[in-house]
Amino acid sequence: MKSFSDIEAKFSEFLKSNKIPESYHYSYKKWLRYYLDFCFKYKHNSIDNISISPFINKLKQKKQTEQQCNQANKAIRLYLTMLKHNETSFKINDVLKSCPELNIEKILNHEINSKKEYHKKWNAVKETMKNEIKLRNYSPKTLKAYIHWANNFEQFYKDKKPEDLDTLDFRKYLEYLAVEVKVSASSQDQAFNALKKKLGNLKSIPRTKKGKSIPTVLSFEEVESLLKHLNYPFILVVKLLYGCGLRLNEAITLRIHNFNFDTGMLSIQFGKGKKSRTIPLPKTILCEIKDHFERVKNLYRQDLDNGFDGVFMPEGIERKYPNAAKELIWQWFFPAQNLTQVKDSGEMRRYLIYIKIFRRTIPLQCLF
Repeated sequence: MKSFSDIEAKFSEFLKSNKIPESYHYSYKKWLRYYLDFCFKYKHNSIDNISISPFINKLKQKKQTEQQCNQANKAIRLYLTMLKHNETSFKINDVLKSCPELNIEKILNHEINSKKEYHKKWNAVKETMKNEIKLRNYSPKTLKAYIHWANNFEQFYKDKKPEDLDTLDFRKYLEYLAVEVKVSASSQDQAFNALKKKLGNLKSIPRTKKGKSIPTVLSFEEVESLLKHLNYPFILVVKLLYGCGLRLNEAITLRIHNFNFDTGMLSIQFGKGKKSRTIPLPKTILCEIKDHFERVKNLYRQDLDNGFDGVFMPEGIERKYPNAAKELIWQWFFPAQNLTQVKDSGEMRRYLIYIKIFRRTIPLQCLF
């Protein structure tokens, strides 16, 4: 009498001979196991195509996704194709009688509960990571990047719970990033920093060496040519970037209180690395900056007349100073054209100009 392992072994050979990707083998054999148990329990003929439809319906009753049902369908059809190519068929009922542990309902229920527990544990890890990043006062971009690597790491080890992972698993993941995905050295370092808190001591893991590259800098003529093709207000943003040495995010997020026209200074509060600095305003664009300031004030007065609820504010400052959102000094220096409605409260607030719009507009304006 054939054992169930014999059936799986035969099916595995069939999958390999038909060049089915090895990543699908485990799932296909799992669906075959469920199918055979289903046919035995509900008295269906396991070698008849008619049995596939009630099996898929059973999976749907067990809350399996459409993708899982399609995968199961394909696995069973491959199995039936294999049987057609073989002169002898297995005595499935005898096999299943010898394997009472194969029960589709118990297996599926256990699988659903395991998945819930699996996601619960990974969500707890990511929540802990979020809280620590916020406690350390890291930037939202750092939080977004670290959560991305945590999700990617979770997907890489689909069947492993966080507590089952060790430094060897992490080393394999870094090798996968470097060899298969071919990410840059800085991305590998970012993944390392994101996950090192979860995995503890990683001194034995080799780090990627970064090469020193020569920065690409536009010549004076190239900058001048670029400025000729830009429209307002993007031209003023670029002039501030070039004239004050600002990062793009620093320029876009400027507020009125950052400008001191009496001293001719621009203050950058809590820039990259939470560092602050003051910079002289270029005299050549001082008139343009003041003209733009007058436009922002006019827009601010219009917003007040229309009863807007202010600009978006840092959460801590808004709690401490509830009326600050409507004060002139807290208005964005580069405001968005339209007001934004806050989902929860329904308030109409003004946001800053979107960085994506800026990045998309600059190349387009330079082309025409």
